[in-house]
Amino acid sequence: MPAPEAPMQQEPMQPMQPNPQPNPLTQPMLQKQRLTPEQQADVLYNEGISYRDKAEKLEMEAASETDAKKKEKLEAKARDKHLGSIKKFAEVTKKNPNHYLAWGHLGDAYRKTGDYASSLDACHKALDIQPNYTPAMEYLVFCN
Repeated sequence: MPAPEAPMQQEPMQPMQPNPQPNPLTQPMLQKQRLTPEQQADVLYNEGISYRDKAEKLEMEAASETDAKKKEKLEAKARDKHLGSIKKFAEVTKKNPNHYLAWGHLGDAYRKTGDYASSLDACHKALDIQPNYTPAMEYLVFCN
């Protein structure tokens, strides 16, 4: 008579792990790829605002700086931040051409970098979309 077979031992079942979703804070590019163009525009808009805020802070520091070399360095950094905001706001207007806030901030950033013709164009586009957008009206006054 054959010997009875030993019962098969089964490995304990492991709980299924869900597919990990990328963290939007650590993987912003992947997040942007999953968003609609309008949502991507909003993300870019917020990034542009961040650049603008940093530029304004640097401008305030430069205004109170008494050392000419330090002042010049702070102004150059502020200009670089304005140029960064221009890139972001320009991307916003490509993804969402009706984003009047981005057009307005784009106009302001162009003005602060000395590109008055582009500033006027951007402000006029903001006002074409939102005729009562007061900041764009004010930027136009500064450019004339």
